[in-house]
Amino acid sequence: MWQQESTFNDALLWKDRNTRIADLSVKAEWDPDHQEGRFDIDLVIHAGVDCALDRLFVRAVVRDPHGGVPTIGSSRLVAEVPWLMPATQCGIGLFGSLPHPWFWTEESPQSYSLWVVLEDRHGQIVDAVTGRFGISMPVPDGGEAQESCVAGQPFVTEGQLT
Repeated sequence: MWQQESTFNDALLWKDRNTRIADLSVKAEWDPDHQEGRFDIDLVIHAGVDCALDRLFVRAVVRDPHGGVPTIGSSRLVAEVPWLMPATQCGIGLFGSLPHPWFWTEESPQSYSLWVVLEDRHGQIVDAVTGRFGISMPVPDGGEAQESCVAGQPFVTEGQLT
């Protein structure tokens, strides 16, 4: 009598039901040519299996370090999301400029608040995420840029929202 050897592995089958903002990143910098701060917002929108919504819009709201509404120069802070098939993703880019920004320094870490909202065509909120970003002080002529450090080590942030 013999017995057949087999390997059994468990598998998890999962479907994401919710349409959501899957990832958010912000790049902010000082533009010496225009004497203003500029920021770029990159988003990844994930269409869940419930994506029966025919139109989606993404909107960003920026607040200054003191909670006020800053003067925003040239910008694109509202965009229509292309129609998505369920269980697919797309990238959206938003941008803006700040004519007289509050600068982030190690002595005075001024950061802007960001609120990004995903809405349906009726204005109902489908998802929302928050974040913060800062604009580094411009380097004086002849000076050298310094890395942002934490405990003496270069500081880099990366990751994905869950």
